[in-house]
Amino acid sequence: ETRVHHTGIDVNFQNGASLAWIPHATFDTIREPFRIRPGVVIPPGTYSWWHSGVRFRSNPAKPFSYEISYEPNFGYYKGGFLQLYGFRPRVKISEQFSVEADYRFNRGSLPSQFCVDPSADGCGFTDHNLNTRINYNFNNQWLTSTTIQYNNTDSFLGFNFRLNYIFRPGDDLFFVYNEGRRVGGTFDGQKDRTLQVKLTYSFDY
Repeated sequence: ETRVHHTGIDVNFQNGASLAWIPHATFDTIREPFRIRPGVVIPPGTYSWWHSGVRFRSNPAKPFSYEISYEPNFGYYKGGFLQLYGFRPRVKISEQFSVEADYRFNRGSLPSQFCVDPSADGCGFTDHNLNTRINYNFNNQWLTSTTIQYNNTDSFLGFNFRLNYIFRPGDDLFFVYNEGRRVGGTFDGQKDRTLQVKLTYSFDY
């Protein structure tokens, strides 16, 4: 139901950085009314638009590296406009300790006929998505990673902690703790917690 055509042009610099330009053509077929955001419904039909992304990545081998991106979508669902911004910094404090974040900011607008309230002057929305990851390795056998997630569209805040014990090459023991909660909206305060243990063990024969 969705088809995307894209072509990428990359320029790689001698210092390890890269610059990319990626034009896209998207074709989307909606068979039933699609609630893309609260109060915004896309009616059935076939839609197409162009979007062209630009991305720059710095040298990932340096203690501080980053990635920035921008993608405008012209004619988004027949007359709308969507802009996607991305910023992804990474700090390598030591060989064992690193911190990285992935922030996505989306701002869009659609024609007023897509609004549940037809008197509204256009349908606008703004999305904030943040993923933060902290990696710390005690040694080559004990590895940890912690992820914190937030997005305002679903009013969701998530936490994930993983401990990985490599007791021999190729064999691991994982302890994973997940917690997600709603921090606003209809389901404010709703929580979900899981604790998982996973073992991989190989047999030689």
